[in-house]
Amino acid sequence: MCSPTAPPSWKPSSPAIAKLLTREDTLASSQLALLVGTDRRVEADVLPGSLAGTPFPLPGLIEATEKQGEASAIVPLLGGLYQVLVVPVEHPSRLAWIVLGFSIDDEDTRLLHELAGLDVSCLTRSKDADWEVVTSTLSNDLSSALVARFDAKPMERSPEPTTWMTADDEYLTMVLLLESYGGQQTVTVIQRSLHAYMQPFRILERELLEFAGLSMLVAILCCIFVARGIVRPVKTLPTFARRIAGGEYGERLQIEGRDEMRDGITEREKKILDLAYRDGLTGLSTRTLLGHPGGDALLIEFASHLKEVFKRGSDTIARMGGDEFTVVMPTEGQDDALMLVLALLTNLEEPFMYDGHLVDIRASIGTAAYPDHGDALETVSRNAESAMHVAKRDKTGYSIYDPQCERVSVERLSLMSELRHAVEHDEFVLFFQPKREIRDSSALSVEALIR
Repeated sequence: MCSPTAPPSWKPSSPAIAKLLTREDTLASSQLALLVGTDRRVEADVLPGSLAGTPFPLPGLIEATEKQGEASAIVPLLGGLYQVLVVPVEHPSRLAWIVLGFSIDDEDTRLLHELAGLDVSCLTRSKDADWEVVTSTLSNDLSSALVARFDAKPMERSPEPTTWMTADDEYLTMVLLLESYGGQQTVTVIQRSLHAYMQPFRILERELLEFAGLSMLVAILCCIFVARGIVRPVKTLPTFARRIAGGEYGERLQIEGRDEMRDGITEREKKILDLAYRDGLTGLSTRTLLGHPGGDALLIEFASHLKEVFKRGSDTIARMGGDEFTVVMPTEGQDDALMLVLALLTNLEEPFMYDGHLVDIRASIGTAAYPDHGDALETVSRNAESAMHVAKRDKTGYSIYDPQCERVSVERLSLMSELRHAVEHDEFVLFFQPKREIRDSSALSVEALIR
């Protein structure tokens, strides 16, 4: 019975090995490439300081490859940290192992920090030696503190993050223990700064506090505004009540909504004034009832009131005809003229005695100013008369000339002319519109409409 023979030891020439290891498809962008023979010694490499002829420093990886077909691990090697991959070379029996190493340096951890926002540190040590930092995204001071922390009491591997306190920050920390080969122990520490993690929330919290403070300020200002709106009319009521008691109904109470008390008093005063100037039974004016002597006495009394108010030497008073008077006076503006007009109306509130009867005198006053309301005396006088008719129509006592009212008057005059033209040319049409009983549709009456 024949026993199997061991495969012969493969001893390729150095140039052939170098050619094999420097091929692009063999290196595959790795920074470390070794060929390990079946005697587990380095046959060739592409390192500056050659390991050829020395035992392979990671025999545990060779053993793992024999069991699993290939093996990979992150291990410290030749003063650096590498992701090492070991694969067998067979033809058809095993001839050697190719070892490829990919360097893990500060550039790799920095890229990971930029992508994930995590701080990554890799520490390694030989058995019973001190820990050393191979690569880290932490500052030098924090890296030294991390090494001191491991030297004092190594952090245990845990499925949940732990907390690492520093002088200025707090880190969530997770420790990953890597497989140990060749007596070297390696750990990877992944950390996240709580200060950096909480910074967006702190900004949001500050913005929310600012918004809440601004909202509170706006609410306080609104409350002040509403309170003032409530208190101001209450403070005004006593003064307004005293004015009403004194008979001053011209000024309106500045309160939003209906001023029912003032409206009722004003309506009553209108009826009183109407009875004072017009006889309720005959409909005739008071002057007609008093006769011409009584009317003349009224005009004389009114003229005396004018003289009491417009008593400056620059004021000119003239009777234009009937019961109309004109006053020409220099003023500093509309406010000055309005003050004199109100003084006249107040002066007329006191009745005078005629033939044993108390008689009230009221006036409708219109004002116009030069050159605001005209550049000629005739224009200003005509505009003042127009304002007087507005005051008489609206029963306001006085009115300042407004060109808008003049436009309305012109439109009304044009409408009257058109109506007169329609009457003269028989352009009106008479329509009858019946009113019917709903129950039986019988005609009760008709409405006559002219169009």
